[in-house]
Amino acid sequence: MKIKTDFVTNSSSTNFVVMTKGEMTLQSFLRAVGISQESMFLDVFIKLFDLFKNDLHDAKSYALSLGYASLDEYINQFCEDTKIRIQEAIAKGYDVYIGELYSDNDEVETVFCCDAFVIEGNTLIIDATEDAW
Repeated sequence: MKIKTDFVTNSSSTNFVVMTKGEMTLQSFLRAVGISQESMFLDVFIKLFDLFKNDLHDAKSYALSLGYASLDEYINQFCEDTKIRIQEAIAKGYDVYIGELYSDNDEVETVFCCDAFVIEGNTLIIDATEDAW
C-alpha cells in the first residue's frame, strides 16, 4: 500500500452567467461592482473582469454542446433565482453567456470561485451562484 504524504488538492469550479446589453467592457463591469479607479482593490477586479471576459460562451450554443435540447432545458437545472434572472434578461433583450471559474488556477480566481455572488448594473448582470462544491 502507498500513502500520499505531500500536498493533496481538491479543486472546485463555479459556473457563472453573464447577461449584458451590448459588449461587456471593463468600465461597465467596474461600474456594476462599484469599484473606482482609485480603489486599492482595482487590480483584483480587473483580474476578475479578465477571467469573466476570457471564458464567455454563448449560452444557447453552450447548452446545445452539452447535449441539452434548448437553452430553456439547460437553465432548468439552475436554482430558481438564477433561472428567473436569465429568463428576465432574455426577455429584455440581453445577450447571455456561460463560463466557469476554477479554484486551482490563482488566488483571485480561487477566492471568487469559492464564493457565490451576483453583480448587477444598468446593462450588466453576472450571476455566480451556481457553484459546484
